Amino acid sequence: IYKKEYGYQIEDFESVNGIICVGKFTKDEVKLFNTASENLVFVDSTPDESKFDSIVLDFTLAVKSVLNLLIDKGYKKIGYIGGIEYLSQNIRLGERRELVFRDYLYQKNMLITKYIHVGLFSSESGYLKMKEALAAKDHAEVYFCANDSIALGAIRAIHESGLRIPEDIGVVGFNNSPTSEYTFPPLSTVHVNTEFMGEQALISIIEQLEGRSIHIKKVIPTNLVIRQSIK
Repeated sequence: IYKKEYGYQIEDFESVNGIICVGKFTKDEVKLFNTASENLVFVDSTPDESKFDSIVLDFTLAVKSVLNLLIDKGYKKIGYIGGIEYLSQNIRLGERRELVFRDYLYQKNMLITKYIHVGLFSSESGYLKMKEALAAKDHAEVYFCANDSIALGAIRAIHESGLRIPEDIGVVGFNNSPTSEYTFPPLSTVHVNTEFMGEQALISIIEQLEGRSIHIKKVIPTNLVIRQSIK
């Protein structure tokens, strides 16, 4: 098992028959992996559908499901707190949840860009961005957070402001982390089937080792877990 922050060397992979690559990678990293082995599967990214297997989430359906739920519950002013992803120090990656959020609400004539706050994928950033949002005279009625860590920080900021969840403001997370059901109130979130994604990645590697040459992209659905952080 090799982690991105440690860097990769071709010697690391000399004895492997296949590689499961979890996360996002630069073109040079993908080229290195492919030099080491022809049997590759990428989890949570799709560098090239014509060359590699991949296991990805259906982010479009996931975000739309959250937004449809919030709209059905009567929320008119919907905000977003997200983060920025980097492939390397100089390569910024577009964040899919934010892109779908913007596009879907724009189509429904409900996009209010001043309710969108983007920092990092951390609880500290979620806390600071929510404080920034609440400092304005006008803030959203509910905030969709790009992951549960951001949501945890946002919840703390809301409590410190004296507002009530969900009576005054709602919060939705993404990932359904183990701590999400123990927040106050318990966090509504998007459940990601991470174990199933891992199983599918292993199946893909085994199939390649057994001779499958046609590359497959598997799109894994998510499901909403509705708790008490929204009205």
